Amino acid sequence: MYDLIAYAKMLADTVRVRAYADAVRETVREGSVVLDIGTGPGIFALLACRAGAARVYAVEPEPIIGLARTLAQANGCGDRITFIEGSSRTIDLPERVDVMVADIRGQLPLRADALPVLIDARDRHLRAGGTMIPLSDTISGAVVEAPRTYDAAVAGWDAASDGLDFAAAREVATDALWRMAADDGRLLSAPRRWAEIDYRVTRACSFRAPLEWEICETGTGHGVMLWFDARLSPGVSLSTGPTGPTLVYGRALLPWSTPVRCERGTRIDVALRADFVNDDYIWTWESTIAPRDGASIRFRQSTLRSALLSKAQLMRTE
Repeated sequence: MYDLIAYAKMLADTVRVRAYADAVRETVREGSVVLDIGTGPGIFALLACRAGAARVYAVEPEPIIGLARTLAQANGCGDRITFIEGSSRTIDLPERVDVMVADIRGQLPLRADALPVLIDARDRHLRAGGTMIPLSDTISGAVVEAPRTYDAAVAGWDAASDGLDFAAAREVATDALWRMAADDGRLLSAPRRWAEIDYRVTRACSFRAPLEWEICETGTGHGVMLWFDARLSPGVSLSTGPTGPTLVYGRALLPWSTPVRCERGTRIDVALRADFVNDDYIWTWESTIAPRDGASIRFRQSTLRSALLSKAQLMRTE
């Protein structure tokens, strides 16, 4: 659940808001019927009304929907927006919509049940020939030197406190997906595409593919940084990649079990998979670091081991 501070940060991300505003303006026509999934305070619903939408169905399961109603009235759109409190997976609309807009990602598009929500809404609520915002997301990755993120997330467990052993906690930390510090991350390899999600046609929720690099910048590798590039509409794109501004989404780090010195020419192979299980994702990354001279280093890591699951939860994932 987001709080008001989180929603304020989303609104303050002018790159994100302007991109969605441009995509809505490009996509919504006079008289369009629009579905806004995860409307939050209703920003996209208001943008759709401004673009000429005749009706907007704004769906939100959290209490922020009350504020969205107030903002709709304040902006003269209260008569055109129907607010529905609940999940889009459990509701029925009185009609199919022309445009479906949503931004329910986290650091990556594969977050909780976001993709199944969009697939379900597309199949049940979008008319034939209707349009989605975004159209697609592409997830890419690179080997990264990220000392600030790694130290905050993992290395803090290395120091024994009063003679206590925290090695087990460190192992859990290296099996988690972490948000990158905003001012951290130097690429040691070229970016590589890992997965493309075309929301208009996809039915798969789980993804797996290899990533392969040759180190082009000598440094200490802390793991794999992941980000996404969004195609919101035919003429509008948005990127959380390393060459652009840091957006509200952030970037993700899949850490290695230990930092590894990577010289130019070192070969990196990562078998990466994201398995959708019980409305969330289990990430697994198997890494092989092969220097030009010397023995290869191998890590096998999974967020399943960092979930700190109860026995009952573990039984449900088998």
